[in-house]
Amino acid sequence: LWDMLHRSGNTSARMVVKDVLGGALKVNERFAADPNLNKTYTQLVTPDGNRFYFGYTTTENALYAFNQITSTPKDQYQKLVVKAMRTNTWDDMGVRSQIGYQPNLTLVNKIGLLDDPEANNRHDIGIITDKKTKREYQYAIMTSSPSDDTITGDATLRQIGRALVKATTESKNQAKTAQDDVHEIKQFNAEAESRQLNKKSD
Repeated sequence: LWDMLHRSGNTSARMVVKDVLGGALKVNERFAADPNLNKTYTQLVTPDGNRFYFGYTTTENALYAFNQITSTPKDQYQKLVVKAMRTNTWDDMGVRSQIGYQPNLTLVNKIGLLDDPEANNRHDIGIITDKKTKREYQYAIMTSSPSDDTITGDATLRQIGRALVKATTESKNQAKTAQDDVHEIKQFNAEAESRQLNKKSD
């Protein structure tokens, strides 16, 4: 668990699926049983589920799962998981890369990096809290690039991260400006995705 969440080890994640959770088929059954995870599943490569890709989810499903993990009763396993994500090593990407030294801020997050034939994916999901302003934001950012270029995805995570840090730490008026920044970035990305889909249909 520590390697999977602190260092984002994909091998560890596969071991958890196969050796702890009973395999990809069982994992998909557990996802299907929860209506809040209705678009989350591993992608089977073989019918028995021994070989699989990590599959698909949505920002809504992912944030629901993240909240389930971080808000469960505080037993030793939950504490380990939260600590692994609070101190993870990915401080050069996403929201964490924009924090710097701000002792009032706490970030519990998970970065996702996965390149595959469909797209190169750069994701960040987490909860950022400021002890001074008492503000908390939950977020899920997912970007996919259909080419080998991941620069845009990396930049988008940093841009939204910068706006989230501002919204969490600054005064109400400043925070409103930061929220507007997030909205503008989301609108830009939506328009870019629409243009990409139009190109494909042409």
